[in-house]
Amino acid sequence: MIYLCPAKINIGLHILRKRDDGYHDLSSLMLPLPLYDILEVIKTGGPPGKFDFESTGIAVPGSTSDNICFKAYRIFSGKVSQIPVKVFLYKQIPVGAGLGGGSSDAAAMIMALNRLTGSTLNDQHLEELAQEAGSDCPFFIQKRASMIGGKGEALMPSPIDLKDLYIVLMNPGIQIDTSRAYRQVSPDGKREELDLLLKKPIKEWKHTIVNDFETNIINEHPVIGKLKTGLYDSGALFASMSGSGSSVYGIFRKKKRIGPGLRPYIIWQGRI
Repeated sequence: MIYLCPAKINIGLHILRKRDDGYHDLSSLMLPLPLYDILEVIKTGGPPGKFDFESTGIAVPGSTSDNICFKAYRIFSGKVSQIPVKVFLYKQIPVGAGLGGGSSDAAAMIMALNRLTGSTLNDQHLEELAQEAGSDCPFFIQKRASMIGGKGEALMPSPIDLKDLYIVLMNPGIQIDTSRAYRQVSPDGKREELDLLLKKPIKEWKHTIVNDFETNIINEHPVIGKLKTGLYDSGALFASMSGSGSSVYGIFRKKKRIGPGLRPYIIWQGRI
């Protein structure tokens, strides 16, 4: 069973408040992008609980027991059903890049296990399981434009449509520690709500829509700010860092010629 595991970008990311459980309430629009990891899950004849894992492509730090796919496997096995599997992951989404690659892989793992075990869990139940693997994971069950709330698990489909626009996605090769990024950010729950800001013309987003992680991350890694500035200089209607970084994207009316200094950083471009 093979799954394409898409990346995501955040359009706006408001950190509203710190919760009593240590997480943060946030608000963001998340969009899937056709930049994929590829996950293959095969049911084997080994003993229950046997998990063989092989990863190629972009290197994933840590051992198999550290991998979020194994975490998703343990969650599903403990709550639904356990089978022996062989897992192949071909990694194309950069790690620690604000693109949700690990969360997407974990969601695909849960969906694959649901089918391979003959379980009939609906999307709501799959999202509940995915939430235990990571806050962004429920989004990747349905993989559609959504406003997210809570700590990332509250999803509301968004009517926003960027299909006629062109996106350029860049990555400077820097891995960002998300937990550290959250420790450094200052919550602000008194601004105009993001879903209202997104209803304004896209040419106004540059002046109204922000990613609360950007300031601290760009101060530590100025190249991220240079990529964002370069996208605006190339004619982007809107440019932003995604998630807690380090990837940056620009939204254009049509395909643009990107300056030679930026081209080495492009990892995907096209329409969604």
